[in-house]
Amino acid sequence: MNGIKKAQEKDVAALDNIINREFAYKNLSKEKIAERIKRPEITVFKKTVGREMAGFVEIEIFQEMAMINALSVKEPYRRKGFGRELLMHAVEFLKESGVKTARLFVKKENEKAKKLYTSCGFEFTEMHDHKIGGHVAEVWEKPLEAAEISDYLN
Repeated sequence: MNGIKKAQEKDVAALDNIINREFAYKNLSKEKIAERIKRPEITVFKKTVGREMAGFVEIEIFQEMAMINALSVKEPYRRKGFGRELLMHAVEFLKESGVKTARLFVKKENEKAKKLYTSCGFEFTEMHDHKIGGHVAEVWEKPLEAAEISDYLN
């Protein structure tokens, strides 16, 4: 069965495979990944195709704001809508959790990711004050609270 589910400790090896290819600068060991999955403020969702993990998204909630810490889809599964599916699943989860703003960092030169984020309602807000993996990064946000119906009537 294909779908998006919460990642479990048994998924650490598959997550490690993707993380150390796409986010090597984070220097996360399997133990550190397993520790992060157990933290109550962090949720990792995985997209599977058959028995293989095609990608994942990690979110971290800080009361009314949440960070999308990582989003990655393995190369053979790209350009199939899985990144959008994972991102929108995370956004819906955050809305249901009462989060008001979703935030993420993206490398300035990553035009494909920025196109995805824009199409999902995220907007550039400012330049990040630190480099990410040696790259200049941007801060993007999406408000998660729906406008009140009365706002439309006035």
